[in-house]
Amino acid sequence: MTCPENADADIKAEYAKLYQAFLRGEEGSVDKISELRKRAVGRVIPKNYRDTLLSFERFLRLSAENTKAPALRIETDYFRDSKEMGKVCVKDGSYWDSNIELTARAFAAYILDKLPNRSDYLAGHAECAIAHTADKDGNARLIRAYPQDAERTAINAVFDEIFADLRAQNYFTA
Repeated sequence: MTCPENADADIKAEYAKLYQAFLRGEEGSVDKISELRKRAVGRVIPKNYRDTLLSFERFLRLSAENTKAPALRIETDYFRDSKEMGKVCVKDGSYWDSNIELTARAFAAYILDKLPNRSDYLAGHAECAIAHTADKDGNARLIRAYPQDAERTAINAVFDEIFADLRAQNYFTA
């Protein structure tokens, strides 16, 4: 996205300000740049390029909003049980508590909740990650390396938001 070369000094100065606004993710900056382009060369930014720029604008805005220090990791029952599963079922590389595996098991549970008895392929083993262990006093405990109860409801709500956002951006329709 560049300023038209034949633009006068005022247009170039306005473009420089709008471009900085775009880089900050200011909402509406792409529309303003498109209008400026129309004033300079008689044409707005082409739709396919404009849509891409709007996606970047949104990404930059969200990135700017998330510049505060990240919250400390809260160790939920799901995470603690997954860590414990790693100790009971030894696998190299922190398999059970890796972000990828935690997300995969949470998504499998989500699919199971959304499509009960309809998707053995995606979620047939969603709730099979269980093991027995004992605490330091020798009391037996069942550990489940998949989300449950309130945690599962909260995680499912996040997946619902992700899919709603994807639908809103026309990545798929339902």
